[in-house]
Amino acid sequence: MFGNGLGLPSNSQKEYAKVNGEMLKSGKILRQEEEFVKLNAEIDTKTQTLLKEVEEIKNLDKHLEDICGTLERESLSSYVKDTCLENPVISTSKEILNPRKSGGSANTLTESESKLKRKLCQSAKATIYSISTTNVGQQAVLPLGVTRNKSEHKLRQGILDHQLIPESIKGIGQEGTIKFLTAKVKVLADQLQVMQKEEKKFVDRIKELQVEKEKAVDEKEKLTQQVNTAKNVLVKCEQHCQTLVTQLQTTQAEKGHLKKELEKLNKEVRQNKQCYSANELKLNRTLEEVEKLRLTIQQMKKDEKELKESNRKRMDGLVSAVKSGEKQRVELLNAFKKQLVLIDNLKRQNGLIEVAKLLKSAEDDFINFLDCNPPTR
Repeated sequence: MFGNGLGLPSNSQKEYAKVNGEMLKSGKILRQEEEFVKLNAEIDTKTQTLLKEVEEIKNLDKHLEDICGTLERESLSSYVKDTCLENPVISTSKEILNPRKSGGSANTLTESESKLKRKLCQSAKATIYSISTTNVGQQAVLPLGVTRNKSEHKLRQGILDHQLIPESIKGIGQEGTIKFLTAKVKVLADQLQVMQKEEKKFVDRIKELQVEKEKAVDEKEKLTQQVNTAKNVLVKCEQHCQTLVTQLQTTQAEKGHLKKELEKLNKEVRQNKQCYSANELKLNRTLEEVEKLRLTIQQMKKDEKELKESNRKRMDGLVSAVKSGEKQRVELLNAFKKQLVLIDNLKRQNGLIEVAKLLKSAEDDFINFLDCNPPTR
């Protein structure tokens, strides 16, 4: 009828174990829900950041065309004016701006003009992208009009100060200048393509995060339903547990009553043993066996105490070993993090070295080009 010394029926023990299993399962589901909520918040934050970056790039693309249109004529006329002053072959800037009036070389100048327009436009785009990239914090704070005016001012000032055409190559002639600008425009166009690829990556990443967010929302709804179900089961389990507690109290009361009756019966047996000698002999044997059992129990208790003491010492040793292992694990993790930081720094230094090599190679090629094509006078 009763369990193994706990006073609970076997069916009640099974139900109690089932209740414990349901409670553990519900706690696990709640922890999973908290993890998914944190993951959803992180995904929302990353999505908002990427959306802001894409919006900034789109705003730059919008006002980039306007700036190119306004600066096209100014940069072209300024460049042609400087070229005409240094190159005696071209008489005035009006012959380039109005090629129909210049006779036989009109087609050649028109083609050069169109190429130069495209190159200057691309150069303006790349310059504005570089300005916007180096001043992202200022663009996030200033209004769009103020940022645009500052970018236009910097670009105009760069063109007027001959940033596109340095002082060292002014005497190489029109063709050499165009070749120099072609090389420079190619580099700036490559930078523009890299930024466009990064923008595309940002858009793809946003789409992926949106899909992950939708999956996380669906998973959250499923987990919410599971949590509600687990809560209902938990309420039922608590009610059942309360019923089992009541039954346990009733069983304990019955057990106490039975103990009292057993003591009364023992007293009656002691009173009747005087009348029954045979029963007295049996009782003496029984008492001897009880004494032996008592000694055995004492010895077992002593052995149990020693075993507990040895187990306690063993557990203390294991706990100290676990603490030492945890300390070593933390030290290893810190060392691993430092190694990761060192690797990242080395990668950055390697990238800077590669860029320096490329710049050195470009500078050597340009110097060789200048040595092969001396300036015409």
